[in-house]
Amino acid sequence: MKKKPLSKYDIEYENAVSCIFFFLIDYKKALKLIPKPFLPKHFFKNKALAVLSFYDYPKSSIGPYKEAALAIKSRHTLEEESGFFVVNLPVTSKEAFIKGKKYWGFNKTLENIEVYQSKKNYHARIFNLRNKNTLEVKSVLRFGFNLRYRDTLLFSLKNKRPVKSRLQTNGMGKLFLFSRFRLILTDKTNSISKTIQSLELDKKQPFLSFISNKYNAQLLEAERIS
Repeated sequence: MKKKPLSKYDIEYENAVSCIFFFLIDYKKALKLIPKPFLPKHFFKNKALAVLSFYDYPKSSIGPYKEAALAIKSRHTLEEESGFFVVNLPVTSKEAFIKGKKYWGFNKTLENIEVYQSKKNYHARIFNLRNKNTLEVKSVLRFGFNLRYRDTLLFSLKNKRPVKSRLQTNGMGKLFLFSRFRLILTDKTNSISKTIQSLELDKKQPFLSFISNKYNAQLLEAERIS
């Protein structure tokens, strides 16, 4: 990752940990969740790609926090490169919540998140500020191989205008081709739970899983797409 000086809008992360689950979903269902001028990226047999991911940031330029994300692989007609439109983004830090909404337009909510990881097991839990469970993910990961963590282009709407931002990463991870996966929805009225139900992720198995430990990253300032 080629590092540049932080602007007041960039966020820098050190020793971050993430787990990302990849799902093939129905294109028409994805289309209902993506606001124009963005569109889901079309894959074979009328499929789109969704990711459900969890992040632990023990050290960042805005303090430690955790977050979860549900995003859909998308494109913009004025952009050659496809990215991910972030549909839901629960976070545990008030500062991350405020900055994410103000500077990137992310659909952030303030929640509690716990993650547990061993060599082959991953467990994550989202629960609200009253300690009521929203969802749990339990996964047993198998047959992994090392892979470099790739930079990611993110799409969002800031003040109703399309913007893009880049998450630059520096680190390695492990890609798992097979995993046992269970997603348990407890509070089906929560915003991320509603998205999961609309895409039927609670009834699916991910076709890929990716875990990365102790990587560094930098979320760059959002740029308007024009």
